[in-house]
Amino acid sequence: MISVLQFPWLSLLFLLPALGVGAVLLFPRFSHKIGIGVTLAALVMAVGSWVELGPLKIAVDPWLPLLSLDHLGAPLVFCCTVTAAAVLYTMPRSHRTPELAAKFLLSETILLLTFSTVNPWFLAALFTAGAFLPWFEIRSRGFALYMAVSVLCFILGVAAGPTRWFCLPLVAAVLIRKGILPLHSWLPSFFQSARFGTSLLFVIPQVGTYCAARLILPSAPAVTLEIMGVLALLTSVYAAALGLVQKDVRRMFGYFFMSQSAVVLAGLTCDNLGGLAGGLTLWISSILSLTGFGLALRALEARRGLLSLDVFHGGYERMPLLAVGFLVLGLACVGIPGTLGFVSQEMLVDGAVETFPWFGFLVGVAAALNGITILKAYGSLFCGTFTSPFQEQLRPREKLAMMGLLAFLLACGLWPVPLLKGNLSAASILLMERQAAQPPIKTNETPLE
Repeated sequence: MISVLQFPWLSLLFLLPALGVGAVLLFPRFSHKIGIGVTLAALVMAVGSWVELGPLKIAVDPWLPLLSLDHLGAPLVFCCTVTAAAVLYTMPRSHRTPELAAKFLLSETILLLTFSTVNPWFLAALFTAGAFLPWFEIRSRGFALYMAVSVLCFILGVAAGPTRWFCLPLVAAVLIRKGILPLHSWLPSFFQSARFGTSLLFVIPQVGTYCAARLILPSAPAVTLEIMGVLALLTSVYAAALGLVQKDVRRMFGYFFMSQSAVVLAGLTCDNLGGLAGGLTLWISSILSLTGFGLALRALEARRGLLSLDVFHGGYERMPLLAVGFLVLGLACVGIPGTLGFVSQEMLVDGAVETFPWFGFLVGVAAALNGITILKAYGSLFCGTFTSPFQEQLRPREKLAMMGLLAFLLACGLWPVPLLKGNLSAASILLMERQAAQPPIKTNETPLE
């Protein structure tokens, strides 16, 4: 049953960043302060909408019925606002320009609209806008080509309508947008070309996974989901292996993200409640932990410039908090005990082995390789002889953002019940939609006369 929210949380959720774009352009002197205020207000709107949703299955906005919220979208909207607020709040001074603030708020507006709707054509328009917005910063032909093909496939899939095989163009669009093998070469290069804040806001929320959950998973044939799951698992191991041998920190982070997001997509192809709920929980955990890990890398890069992993930089004694935050947030991405990632990966593996018997083995291999990558990067960036003459302590804003994300991951890891209830509800609805879309089984039996 569809309910109506008592307060227009969703309308205000995207109107605030949209109005913030205009305010930033009108008052460029205060662009950073305006951006911070808008992102924090959007975070309050996201929390309010999630709280009011409560036990309801799905609720629409009273002002704009096109916008709706359920237990799949509510935590993702919250995570997007957290990511946007944390990235903008900790932005280095050299990047605090009105143009960047306006682009950032516009990107947040598109993201929040995307996770607040289920309309296919509206999703197609938002998918297109979100895909090309980073191009104005990096001006990469390769990136533009990949995104153009992805957008074209997405539109073709939506235009094909609710037929049994209409999902094939959509599958191609999602695989490109997520960087799944063999359509992945744009992703590591994107992290090298774009600013860290732009890359985090573009890829961390995993828009491709959301489009797959809304348009592909409920009605796709079982063989299509199985192929998607196999490709995602192979990508997770492949990217983890490549991330282990990278010398450039940004490329390492790109492969690390690719491996983690591929595991999330593989989890959503499970056909049982536990595995699917584990995949949804891992999605939330990966957004928050990868955001924190990316903020730690950006903080270090802002102090040292472009980072290399083939030398030992040292500096633990001068910045122990940043070193510990880098290590713990990185390990939280791969499911260190005590964090939300540990709970989600346990649920995912326990449930997914029913669908893919070798799922747990591949996920374990990817997690082990990614864990080694984090330890190797930690040793290179924080161990050895310290040579930098600059002060490298974290600023209060950076401390607050990183420690806040870590505290949330630990709190949900120690008490995951409220979050798991919502994810189990969302998983059960997805499974019912998938079962309803499957064709009836034909038999050769004749009715009794």
